[in-house]
This record gives sequence, C-alpha cells and structure tokens, in this order.
Amino acid sequence: MRNQKIEIRDIRNEDWYWISKKILDEYAFKIGVIGLALYNAYVFYAEYSVLPLEEEVAGRLGISISTPRKYRKILE
Repeated sequence: MRNQKIEIRDIRNEDWYWISKKILDEYAFKIGVIGLALYNAYVFYAEYSVLPLEEEVAGRLGISISTPRKYRKILE
C-alpha cells in the first residue's frame, strides 16, 4: 500500500461538486428523490450565479417541464 498512488480530487477542475450532508439528513425525506435530483442540479449550476432555465434542468434530468415548476416552491 505504500506505493499506491492517491488521486486527489480538485473541485476547480469542474468534474465534481458536493452538497452538504445536512441536505440528506434533514431534507431528503421531505423533498423526495426528484426534489433531491433538482437540488443537485441547482447546486451544479450555482457556480454560474444564475439559475438555469426550467427547460434546461428538465432536459438534463429527463423529467417533464412541469416538475421543476412544481418543486421550486418546495425547494425554496
């Protein structure tokens, strides 16, 4: 194990991001699986400081356009 290389992940290279464990512990059961997926999508877009269009999020997640609209108030 001494010679084993360790991969260091760097969020600056834009290949991953994280959400707080608090979201899973305190909110996942309230917002459900779709709400959690939408939350993750919004976290992904947060680095751009602009919310994505509902159509873009729906397309990326393979859900109907009405779903992000329905969950917006729940997530707020």
